Amino acid sequence: MRLDLLFLLTVTLLFSGCLTPTTPEVPAWVEHPPPPTATTLYGVSVAESKEAAYVSALGSIASTMLKGAEPLLEQRVRDVNERSQASAAMRTVLQEIDYPGVAVKEEAEMGEDHAVLITMPRSIFAAQIDARLKVHRQTIEAHLPPEDAPLFTQLGRLGAAHEEKPMLLAEVLLLETADPAADTKPYYAFAEKTDAAYNALKFGVALSVISDAEAIVYVDTVEQALRSEGMTPTGNRIGLLLLHADSQQERRNGLFNVTMRVRLESVAKGERIAQNEFFLEAVSPQSFSDAKRRTAEALKTRLRERGLFRTLGF
Repeated sequence: MRLDLLFLLTVTLLFSGCLTPTTPEVPAWVEHPPPPTATTLYGVSVAESKEAAYVSALGSIASTMLKGAEPLLEQRVRDVNERSQASAAMRTVLQEIDYPGVAVKEEAEMGEDHAVLITMPRSIFAAQIDARLKVHRQTIEAHLPPEDAPLFTQLGRLGAAHEEKPMLLAEVLLLETADPAADTKPYYAFAEKTDAAYNALKFGVALSVISDAEAIVYVDTVEQALRSEGMTPTGNRIGLLLLHADSQQERRNGLFNVTMRVRLESVAKGERIAQNEFFLEAVSPQSFSDAKRRTAEALKTRLRERGLFRTLGF
């Protein structure tokens, strides 16, 4: 009886040992990813598929660049709000670029997962950011107003250029991070010159805000945005802001849904100098009127994210 039990135990242990899964060996470059060098950026990731690991490794390169740019941001930008905007803009740039020149250096199967190590030359990253930055500056310069333009046109276009500053700074900082030897002084000088022109013009001017019945809910929001930029309710009135809105209303699942088609017109000396149109949506459990009021919050969000003058269509 004991022999039978001993034999059964031996066989059970033998097969149990055979069926015990082995832990896949983790490559050294996964546990200790190579740090960036003066010439090369590295990205490492482990995911359920090769494709997912590759995309995640690109994110690793982006994180490296963002981490490298943050100290420069602290040095270059003192204003806390501007710093926050530039930081967010850097993330946008890193999401939008194509990452050319990436090569797979190592890859390994780790059980059901796939590990990948990719490389990207700093010079190629810098070249892409530099090209984007040059186009961005040229676009802003082409849109700047002539000196004899109406004051409202000058204000609007300079204001729109000012609202491009966080993105311009983001591109400059990423270029400096990729290539510390890059000459970025002209870009800083351009941003400062544009800001100085905008700041010199905006104080002491005023705009009249006029709306139709549907758009009256936006008057306070727009006037607050004007005041936040330093423009006063009284002074040298340089133009009109005309606010129009049409609403579409629908009740679904006991909720009041409203979509507002908003049209903004900027007028100086009887001529329309800028216009824009967009949709704002809101939902209320109370009424259509309350939902309309809530679309003003959506407009505040748009103004915060895009800026006053780009929202106006300049």
